[in-house]
Amino acid sequence: MKVTFVIWLIASFLLFANSSLFSQTGTTPADTSYSKSYSRNIDSEDFSADVFNSLLKKQINDYRFKLKLDTLSTETILKNAADDQAVFMASITNITYDQDGKKKTTGKRIIFYGGSNKGEELIIKMPVKKGTEVFTYGKVVDDIMFKWLSDKKGILILNDPQYVFVGIGSSLGEEGKKVYVSAVFGNYSSFNAGARRIKELTTPFTTKKRGLKVYDDKICKRCDKFRNIEDLQKGLFVKDNNIYFKYDNVKALKKLLKDPSDGFVVDVIQKAQYPCEGDNIINNNLVNKGVMLKRYKSSKLEKKNLITDPKDLKKKIEVLVGPVPKGLTGEYELNLLVILGKKVCKTILPGYYRYRRNGLYPHCRKFYPRIHCSFRAE
Repeated sequence: MKVTFVIWLIASFLLFANSSLFSQTGTTPADTSYSKSYSRNIDSEDFSADVFNSLLKKQINDYRFKLKLDTLSTETILKNAADDQAVFMASITNITYDQDGKKKTTGKRIIFYGGSNKGEELIIKMPVKKGTEVFTYGKVVDDIMFKWLSDKKGILILNDPQYVFVGIGSSLGEEGKKVYVSAVFGNYSSFNAGARRIKELTTPFTTKKRGLKVYDDKICKRCDKFRNIEDLQKGLFVKDNNIYFKYDNVKALKKLLKDPSDGFVVDVIQKAQYPCEGDNIINNNLVNKGVMLKRYKSSKLEKKNLITDPKDLKKKIEVLVGPVPKGLTGEYELNLLVILGKKVCKTILPGYYRYRRNGLYPHCRKFYPRIHCSFRAE
């Protein structure tokens, strides 16, 4: 794993180093306005955060373009969160991901400015001069990209295809010798305006956390080792308005859900949550999107097994998870949340089944993310 990452790191660095924007090449961009900004000296008395942020965003997007990844658009909520942190770091002349109170973490700052807690941040401080030598905007931006692409967290975020938005903030320290920079990355789950529409649902989504916590790298490694984990969701089915789970490899399932408190949660997503007009009716601060059934712990799997054939009893499992939530009137689908140590380690989406209150629509395409009037729970 470490060898793979080192190779990835080297490849990413070489990709950036070969770019015409890299200062050591001695070339500058052909675009006249960009070239002027790139070659412009940083004046500590007249620092332009707009120029600096635009250059850095272009560098990031040029790098991602070469990787065939989506380029990033500026998003106001993320921009406000980044500006806030950049100014804060400049005021304390140190880099940190933390503040206090309602702005303590990156996620809380995004929430503070009207989004969800979904987003990641890169921070850095960089000299803008050395003795009497004043650096250009382009050089400092190049130096930042060099540092981020030499860092594990930096390269993972910059190479991550899930991000489509960014907000960049920059601020000079009081002495005018260093610039403090924050870049906050996000996607559509960084928005949260639709959470306020919960009362429009006949059956509202679950708002209580029920002891469940967000993903944890260390605890959730077991999911990576489980072969074809996506197939677990295929074990969900509805019969007589009850939700069941079945799986044909008990031995493998026990290796995944090996602790008594491990298990899974069924999350029932309504099509009504993804209207054609307005924001999706979900709360991106929660681990779930819809109506959660109670957690089904691994300790109950064998005790509640509905299979009676002795030949299959130790190989297969089928359990009643619970009833379909009351009040559902339209179409819905079932997500499966894999829980390890109370952490939501995996959210598995359905393949091709969707349901109505009294039956199944077989072989239907699953709902897709509503950007242009469509539905999929993510």
